[in-house]
Amino acid sequence: MFRKKAKPDEQAPLAAGASAAEQDRTDPLGALAGYTEQASLLSEGHGTRLEYVAVLNGSAAAKHYLRLSVPEDVERAGLLRRMLLELPERTTGFEDLLALPELELAAALMQPPATMADYLAPQAKQPAPALRVIDLLDGLRELCQLLLVARQEYGLGWGAPAAAGVGLTAENAGGPPGYLRWRCTFLGWDALAHDAAEEAPALLALFGEALARLAQTAEEQGLAFCASQARRAAVWLAERGQLAKLDCAALATALAQLRFDYITIAATDTGRRREHNEDAYLTMQLDQLSAAGARFTLAAVADGMGGHLSGEVASSLTLDMLRQQLLLAMLPPRTRPADPRLLPEQLAAAIPAIGRALSERAQLDVGLSGMGTTLCGLALLETQSTLPELAADAAAGYIFSVGDSRAYLTSAAGLSLLTHDHSYVQQLVDSGSISEEEAFDHPNKNVVTHCLGGGGGDSTPDIYSLELGPGDLVLLCSDGLSDALRDRELWQMFCSQGAVQAPPDELAPLALALIAAANLAGGPDNITVILLGCTL
Repeated sequence: MFRKKAKPDEQAPLAAGASAAEQDRTDPLGALAGYTEQASLLSEGHGTRLEYVAVLNGSAAAKHYLRLSVPEDVERAGLLRRMLLELPERTTGFEDLLALPELELAAALMQPPATMADYLAPQAKQPAPALRVIDLLDGLRELCQLLLVARQEYGLGWGAPAAAGVGLTAENAGGPPGYLRWRCTFLGWDALAHDAAEEAPALLALFGEALARLAQTAEEQGLAFCASQARRAAVWLAERGQLAKLDCAALATALAQLRFDYITIAATDTGRRREHNEDAYLTMQLDQLSAAGARFTLAAVADGMGGHLSGEVASSLTLDMLRQQLLLAMLPPRTRPADPRLLPEQLAAAIPAIGRALSERAQLDVGLSGMGTTLCGLALLETQSTLPELAADAAAGYIFSVGDSRAYLTSAAGLSLLTHDHSYVQQLVDSGSISEEEAFDHPNKNVVTHCLGGGGGDSTPDIYSLELGPGDLVLLCSDGLSDALRDRELWQMFCSQGAVQAPPDELAPLALALIAAANLAGGPDNITVILLGCTL
């Protein structure tokens, strides 16, 4: 909405009779000629005002934001100004500073669509935000880090954290189209004060209540796996609260060091109409315990094409080469930990190379002519050094896909498609020629536009970042499942058959139930399913 601007003391004073927009050329509202404002007070305390502002351009509201104002005679004005300029924008919600003649500080803050109060006690006309466990854990950690800086560097504390003081803002942050994360932003500026009590116990109680609500929501939907993980996270927070002298520093450290485990269950079936299974899948987890160690988790589905022999060869070779390439690239002997941020670069280089290798192999054997495969998977890399001085708080997860095999994320927030089909029918949908419902029954929906091999077509992968948390389930599948069951039917399966608990063997019935449902719907193709669940 706004640009970060110069500090207030660097801006020229206003000319007599001129508005802030006319004199301040960096004013983000300056382009709205003749605008007016309507402000309503949200909270006020310690000489600080937090207002909701609607900027009107004519009769229509052009922008909405929060405005924090601190009079110049308040001692904290300079401290708050420095905090807003130096603290992370994503957590504070800060976007702009304006210098006004009667104010020492006026800060434009993002107006979040909801607050934690809306989540804990949603209004009838406003549904509660669809939070995940990872949203709450990450939000608590970031708020602790912000408040730690506020206390140590500026002597200000948020003695009584309240649900209305935590904003909830949805963002994509490099994820797949349609995928949203909810970020927690700090709104309690009016409640900051000197010599305030330590915030950590109250924050634990607030976020523990939010986790309990999430668990209840998941249980009502039939998602016992998600519900059990949310309760486990709430118990973990409660245990931290029992520690003596718990403060934001200790809580932020504990949250940063929190590591998750991954359950992986896979199953495949020939289906009702095929004689052979040309699908292949790969699941692996490697723990490299060393001075430069890492944990690498990889799960992938490949759907071969080109005939019985060539399709099977293409899918199995692709997964073998993918495993080898990523292990060589990400886990070589080094003197420092691998950098998870390099994982998308390695995927972007390795996957097209596999496509070229398949084409070259097909040229050497006429029986493999035209062989190709789709590819869809999830790669997770975390640093895991045995030396504290080399250990880094770094982890990364990425979804990758070529073709029409798919990845979904299911949680209490619902079912999200994480991939975009590379297919002729999807192009028709994208252009508006047909609807999603019409695409499901289209006679040419098996025609792919991207694949590995297959005569040297486009093998450029889509790569999206994905952060998993406890209770999340990733579904990787070949089109034998997604062509048989609509997305709403998949979600119904997760809700009715997804009442699974935390132990790994409890996910197997869900995988088998998905395959059985696809076969019951006709089993038009080979069916492969991988379920990857994140546990605390």
